[in-house]
Amino acid sequence: MVTWLHRQLVYLAAATMYLTRLRMPRRLTDVNPSLNLLAPYFPLVGMVVGAIAAIVYRATAVVLPIDVAVMLSMAATIYATGAFHEDGFADVCDGFGGGWSKDKILMIMKDSRIGAFGAVGMVIILGLKYQALSHVSDHEMVWTLVTAHALSRAMPVAMSHFLINAREDAARVDLKPSFHNQTFGQMLLALAFGLLPVAASGRWQFLLPLPLMGLMTWHMGRFFKRWIGGYTGDCCGAVQQVTEVVFYLTILATANL
Repeated sequence: MVTWLHRQLVYLAAATMYLTRLRMPRRLTDVNPSLNLLAPYFPLVGMVVGAIAAIVYRATAVVLPIDVAVMLSMAATIYATGAFHEDGFADVCDGFGGGWSKDKILMIMKDSRIGAFGAVGMVIILGLKYQALSHVSDHEMVWTLVTAHALSRAMPVAMSHFLINAREDAARVDLKPSFHNQTFGQMLLALAFGLLPVAASGRWQFLLPLPLMGLMTWHMGRFFKRWIGGYTGDCCGAVQQVTEVVFYLTILATANL
């Protein structure tokens, strides 16, 4: 039992270090588990990122205008994650915006420079986040942030379960190929962890975005499969960013009904 628990803590620590800049105790980071073992814990890492955003928002909204507090909370999450998912979203915008074949798209996405499509995409996605969060009621903000960051990080796990890595050299690219052999149970565990904030908060209206988030994940997965035959790490980042925004927009839309 102790060994099993320690192993799960190792996976959680590795997932945290993979998705964020946060440091973990050395005794939990002396192994390098494959990504399919870490994936179920991605939503838990998302809860931590969302909590960071919520803390910054709460601390700054006391003395600053709400829209400034929202911007600072967004900046905090970007700093905490090293813009990990935002970078993937920008690469996807550049790759699929400027490439018309699988090889060209994959080549553009590997380029560390950001192009016009990536820049425009980032302005749109960050603008949507800012505008949406600025209209979330103050008493709902904390759980909105925590739930959005958790649930949106379960979506790439679900997508990758049904697709293959699009890069032919995937077997030689660090952690990227190890989504391979991810079990159905691991995917369900990720979704369960993603729903933890809903159960913890008792805000069952936060389930309303889930079908749309799933539909968007399915649509993006089909799009990726049609053009490049599967997914890449950048595609996973793009799915997280888009479904996070879908969550915010759905919450706003249903609140105004």
